[in-house]
Amino acid sequence: MNSKYDWETGDELIRLDDPAEVGAAFERGEPLIGTAVIGLVAELW
Repeated sequence: MNSKYDWETGDELIRLDDPAEVGAAFERGEPLIGTAVIGLVAELW
């Protein structure tokens, strides 16, 4: 999967709007998953 989000620096994670991307990141054990989850919830709110 070629992500438009930078999981190393966290750039754009707060704007994440794809639940599948969050799930894949969780499975990979990404350390910034919390930021991505906040971004996802903010987009869905």
